[in-house]
Amino acid sequence: MNSSFPVLLVLILFDTEMVSKTLITEEFWKGLPPIVGSWIGGSTSQLVLKEIVTCPENVFLTILILDNILVNIWTILMFQTIKRSERLNKWLRISKLYQFCFKNTQIKYSRSYSLFLQRNIA
Repeated sequence: MNSSFPVLLVLILFDTEMVSKTLITEEFWKGLPPIVGSWIGGSTSQLVLKEIVTCPENVFLTILILDNILVNIWTILMFQTIKRSERLNKWLRISKLYQFCFKNTQIKYSRSYSLFLQRNIA
């Protein structure tokens, strides 16, 4: 869903002057693929898509700042939802059994990984 948001935003606002003049005529649309690439695959994808669409440096700098702000806001929201996890679990109908199974799976894989590291490093 996150990666499709810029595309949906442009489609919704397509008939406005902001989209027709700023995004299309002045080629600010070239900043959208790098930010989507950042959300999908991180900095490497962002740089690859910047080169593919030949995004100008001034647009790319603006996109980097915007991406940094969005990541910080998203992180704050994620940490704030931890406080309300019980209510969120009820609302999403996530049972205690599922949480228990998921936690045991995590423990099992972390133990397997620790054993793998001990055998291959020593």
